Amino acid sequence: MGMGPIVWTCLALTLHQGQVEDYFMAKRGLLLPIKKADPSKLQNIQAFILLVSKDRGKTWEPVDQKASDVQNFIYHAPADGPYWFLIQQVDRAGRATPENPQRAKPSMAVIVDTAPPQVKVTAERLPSGSIRAHWRASDDYPDVRSLRLEYHTSALPDGQWTPLPAALTLEGEKEFDPGKDGKIGEIRVRVQMKDRAGNEGGDVCQLPAVGGAAVPASTPAPNMADARMGAPGGSPIGLIPPARNDTLSQPNQLTSRQIPQPQIDAAPGNLPAPAPPPSAELSGPASGPAPLTGLPIAGNADPVPPPSGNNSGPLGNSPAVKIVKARQVRIDFTVGKVGPSGLGNADVYVSFDRGASWKPMQGEVPVSLPPNADMHGAEVSGSVGVQLPSEGIIYGFIVAVKSKAGLAPPPPKSGDPPQALVEWDNTPPKGQLYRPQPDPSQPNTLLLGWKVEDRNLGEKPITLEWAELKDGPWTPIGEGLPNTGQFAWRLPERLPPRVHLRLTMRDLAGNESHAQTDKPELIDLSVPQTRIIGVAPAAR
Repeated sequence: MGMGPIVWTCLALTLHQGQVEDYFMAKRGLLLPIKKADPSKLQNIQAFILLVSKDRGKTWEPVDQKASDVQNFIYHAPADGPYWFLIQQVDRAGRATPENPQRAKPSMAVIVDTAPPQVKVTAERLPSGSIRAHWRASDDYPDVRSLRLEYHTSALPDGQWTPLPAALTLEGEKEFDPGKDGKIGEIRVRVQMKDRAGNEGGDVCQLPAVGGAAVPASTPAPNMADARMGAPGGSPIGLIPPARNDTLSQPNQLTSRQIPQPQIDAAPGNLPAPAPPPSAELSGPASGPAPLTGLPIAGNADPVPPPSGNNSGPLGNSPAVKIVKARQVRIDFTVGKVGPSGLGNADVYVSFDRGASWKPMQGEVPVSLPPNADMHGAEVSGSVGVQLPSEGIIYGFIVAVKSKAGLAPPPPKSGDPPQALVEWDNTPPKGQLYRPQPDPSQPNTLLLGWKVEDRNLGEKPITLEWAELKDGPWTPIGEGLPNTGQFAWRLPERLPPRVHLRLTMRDLAGNESHAQTDKPELIDLSVPQTRIIGVAPAAR
């Protein structure tokens, strides 16, 4: 079962009063770290009591009690709705402060909302060929600023949608021109919206091609959850970006939505800040032909920043680096030799130099286990969540799960290899497309040149396409090409004399960018052949 990322200071419970702000959470498992205002006064406190109110302060009930050295509380909300939290301090004489919770301001106010917005979209063709779309959305806590209206025509590749400007309202209407292909071909209209907790809902309406068979006015929206990356085969730990809408059933499955992000070292449980990365050049792909001469005709390289981060080789039997697009990741693990006390929390260790040195994350990290996990089996599976502070850093992790008796493997030593290596990469590749040139060694062939740079390019990150019109439809020239910087394009028959060109770049994390010409390029390689067919006196 999925687990949301842990953002450790998002629900910090303060021991002093101040203005209360509602925090919206998309999961019911809440981690509540305690922010202690004055640690020097803790010697007179013997316990903390967590109080919760489900009616905005009218009534309070105690739900947990911890010793004064506790770092956090964990609470599982039984249902969606508002929850107020308050901490009582119990001194050595047994006196509780505040004595009367009804007269105190809550330490934290949370609104748990796990239901996504309900969205409905319809569309119709107008006699002019335009499309009129109408949508209606509803939610208890909508975020109308997140509303997105898009359309897709049969001329576009699957997954490529064209955004439309739209009124940011729960109900609205938009008339738009879908272009040449959209006027007669199949077209889909999509509306997506999030609520303040980050839940996402959407709907898709499909219009058939003119003269085609009728289809239902509305089809189910595609899955809006984040794509997942599978754990590496045979590896004891995998790294998976968390799914956005996983249902939680464990009280220690945690998440944060629409909450200001903390400093990474501000509270227990965060990754320690890495040391400045060593100065190192990242070796790029194998060198190929030099870019063609002349100025670029399209690109987004302005300029390409030099790669940063650690690039030393892995120590021991370290796994391959997992490149992820999501900043928040889930670390999956298996535990063997589970004793009769069961499993508790985990110690998580992080390395910024692939195991040459290790640092512990502050505080114990809650462990997520599947419902009804068999503690008597040969192995027990579980996961912990972490948030990666910076791009361009390769983080190594070791997870040591404790028994409920407090026993755990010893901390890693210098040189111990990581169980998992992960790098956060949310930066798309940068590149330029050069003006095509005739190939002197092959007839009817153009040389297409480009320059692409990214620290995490794969073996075949390049796609080249052409189109007669600026907005497509696009026809592939070459897909899944290596980044050699040059491709020989043998021109097909019946090609227009001028075409638009597009370069698509995709890295290992799934970041994608394009370099596309604004004006069509002349690609006519025909050489006029002249022969004399006769001689006659010139007319006077």
